[in-house]
Amino acid sequence: MKTHLLIAASLMAASSAQAKDTDSKKESHGYLAIGVGVNYNSGIYSNAKTSFLTTLHGAYYFSNGLFIEFPGRSEKFDPALALGYQFYETENWEFDALLSTAHGRINYRFGGTRYERNTSSYLGIRATGDVFGLQIRAIVAPKVINSDYSDGSYASLWISKPWQYKNWHFYSAVGAQYRNSAILDYYYGGAPFKGYDAKGGANLGVKLGFSRALTENWIVDGHVSYTKYASGIMDSPITKAIVSFNDRIEHGESIGLSLSYVF
Repeated sequence: MKTHLLIAASLMAASSAQAKDTDSKKESHGYLAIGVGVNYNSGIYSNAKTSFLTTLHGAYYFSNGLFIEFPGRSEKFDPALALGYQFYETENWEFDALLSTAHGRINYRFGGTRYERNTSSYLGIRATGDVFGLQIRAIVAPKVINSDYSDGSYASLWISKPWQYKNWHFYSAVGAQYRNSAILDYYYGGAPFKGYDAKGGANLGVKLGFSRALTENWIVDGHVSYTKYASGIMDSPITKAIVSFNDRIEHGESIGLSLSYVF
């Protein structure tokens, strides 16, 4: 199922010969895709910018249950690097112990003030399954790892609907990423605005994407995504200062297109 969720969008649209190639990739426990792409990103964390870049994404699953995933920006769920161990599997569900990112590093300068916070990781349980034609991924992480604070917790839920038209594979996805007050207060309630106590809350996201196999190994894929940030983030004086000083929008936008070679 993992390989299906990560690379089916790239390879299932191929011919039967290509489908056999996908099966061989499953048996070899992984894949690697290298390519080039163009991305437009805008939000509170960065100015609106279009970039041409080299893309790298992939996954590898060891026979003992350990795995590493780096799905990339076009991933319908969370695109972050993840290390894990699959400890249980049924016909429609997989359950993993997972180490990944709860909140990325931030580093801003506005006015004469520099504001910096380190990355927070989480250790949690991930469930991935198929229900009535929908792909579901849920994560519960009661333990967030950051030496600067304690008591952080993280959770997320994504629901995706895939469909296919001829050789094109499409998906739509909606999701939520929850971070409790300990996490958000560390990033958005600290100095120089100690009077603000950030409340826990969820970012809400919508994604649309597609992929098409051009040959046995070459694929093209693209995505559009929108993120509504939690009120605990947007009400923060830090966020308001960053948005004001840098003339940034108050939600997240991403549009991307890439061409990749799959090994």
